[in-house]
Amino acid sequence: MKRQFRNLLYGDIELLGLSVSDFTFSEAMSGVSPVYIITHLPSQLTFRFRNHSENPDSFDCFFERYSPGYPTPVSVGPVPPENYWKFEEAEREFMEWLETDVKAYLNDSLMPDLWGLLEEQKRASTSPRSIDTSLFSEAERDQLRVSLDTFHLLIVERFHPTEVQEEAISEQLNYLKRAVDRLNKFDWKSVAMSSLISISVALCLDTNSGRKLYGLFQQAMSAVVPLCQHA
Repeated sequence: MKRQFRNLLYGDIELLGLSVSDFTFSEAMSGVSPVYIITHLPSQLTFRFRNHSENPDSFDCFFERYSPGYPTPVSVGPVPPENYWKFEEAEREFMEWLETDVKAYLNDSLMPDLWGLLEEQKRASTSPRSIDTSLFSEAERDQLRVSLDTFHLLIVERFHPTEVQEEAISEQLNYLKRAVDRLNKFDWKSVAMSSLISISVALCLDTNSGRKLYGLFQQAMSAVVPLCQHA
């Protein structure tokens, strides 16, 4: 592929606000025709430009769709007029792939896995040794409130919430502070897990970041040994 075309594709990735370092460019052969493969590394989706065997300015293209849940991505190859496109026409297909498939993957990966978090909550709450229906002592209630304040500070330090996100976080943590006066330990832990999911949604955390949030919660709660020793 002409360097002029390669550079235009590089610019297209930047133009759409994507990180060029997340992509690789490689070459192969398909019979007598050169093939140029751009791979998006995080998703492993590929876009292939194939040159006409006798014309370096003519291309057809094949690309993989973002289709989670399928064994392999669906490969699609639009049929251009007279079987091959000018580069500008193939480039439009490439930009549409970036917008439709690569960005769909990135947006999806930023969403929290609410079902996964719910299953973690269920496993924690149904473990026989974790069921403690006793009430908190006065000392435990005081320590919990202090620990929730610590958790709040850890969230701000780690995730830098916006003003709107900060309001949502404060609402959840203040509710948990009030709940220690009326809920037993088992019920409070269940409510706390639901609040963690709500905070994760407010912060737009992905699955890995959601686990880090839970780790911060465990860190902040570690002083309340009767509550957190089986968390």
